[in-house]
Amino acid sequence: MIKTIRELFYSSLLLTAFLTFESTKVQAQTLVNYESGPSNSEINAALEGPGVSISGGTLHHGDRNQQIALFDGGLAAGLEQDGVVFFGTGRNYNLLGSTNNKLANNDWVQGMYQTGYYDPDLVAIESNAIYDVVSYSFDVKIANNATKLSITYQFGSEEYPDYVGTRYNDVFGFFISGPGINGTENLAKLPNGNPTTVNKVNYGIRGIEAFNPLLVPDLGFDGSQSDLYVKNGHTTNTSFGGWGTYINRNTNPGPFPVAVQFNGLTKSITFGITRLTPGETYRFKIAVADTFDGRYDCGVFVKQNSIIATADIIANDDYYTVDQGTTTPSVLENDTYNGGTANTSNVNVSGVSVPNGFTLNNNGTISVGSNVEPGTYEVLYQICDAVYPTEENLECDTATAYITVEEVECTAGDVAPEIN
Repeated sequence: MIKTIRELFYSSLLLTAFLTFESTKVQAQTLVNYESGPSNSEINAALEGPGVSISGGTLHHGDRNQQIALFDGGLAAGLEQDGVVFFGTGRNYNLLGSTNNKLANNDWVQGMYQTGYYDPDLVAIESNAIYDVVSYSFDVKIANNATKLSITYQFGSEEYPDYVGTRYNDVFGFFISGPGINGTENLAKLPNGNPTTVNKVNYGIRGIEAFNPLLVPDLGFDGSQSDLYVKNGHTTNTSFGGWGTYINRNTNPGPFPVAVQFNGLTKSITFGITRLTPGETYRFKIAVADTFDGRYDCGVFVKQNSIIATADIIANDDYYTVDQGTTTPSVLENDTYNGGTANTSNVNVSGVSVPNGFTLNNNGTISVGSNVEPGTYEVLYQICDAVYPTEENLECDTATAYITVEEVECTAGDVAPEIN
């Protein structure tokens, strides 16, 4: 009954939207030129980054020719990454082939009255994330020094902003299993650890449909991650209702910074997992679904070559109190490499910002000149993987050594300078 009301309501607005569309549509960016229906080997090659070897591939569910695409030119289209592997719950030509309009297409890829596909990992996040599902898995072998795997993505949905805070909580996941992992873990997470869904990253305010008496509000709404959200043309003016403040019904006033169909997207997010076993092979799955119905679509833009395996390197701040003309201990003493101690055999250390009178040595010690004035100074340094270095310096970390320099005082045994 609820879906029928929703469908009838938007059908009644379709003619009005069509007549006003040309006046509201603003194309601020260049449309992407995409290639639909890539093979498994083409998908794998586009995902594979430094430190990994990707093989195999199984499309568990979805229409390869309509819901998966490869393209370059994402930056020109307003995305935060150029080369992209796209997985979407609508048809590529609707989601990528036009800029955003007020009403999403009635784009039921797998049939208007589909029974749905239950991907076990997706429904563990959202029990009704079963519509227009794309689920693709493959094997990832990581390098012999690697204990960390990461991936970079942007997520978008047509449920923004009207259905934020409702059960139409579109979702996707990057699921990994294998040695050192208990069961399956999801890498498609926000920095606060929440899964990436419409109700977990948004403009920060519920949409108007969260106050619809026919819809049960989603009590898991989180508006705290709005800094990670990109508004793609939708309404932002608000009203106050029985549940609180909500965004008024979207009229798509623009501007439209991203030339794709989604009303809203996340910014580019990189999330990773550590404690992996070097040299081992892991099973990885990308899955995306509409929740509760398949009408308003979502999709994930995976940055090209962004599945990366590296050593896990952590630099920690240091605090020293020393005399003029002396040398500190090595900053590496409290830094780590794959959980063990970092040292000159596994990392290279370099200065990022070193004050005059200080010298950062190759072994991580810091020499303080004898003429340095007393006070507290900051030496910003970086450590990078020396075992498997890359041109991109993919695995580096920075920290600050805070050095308090004390003046050397004369003692009774010191010889006073001769005065002429």
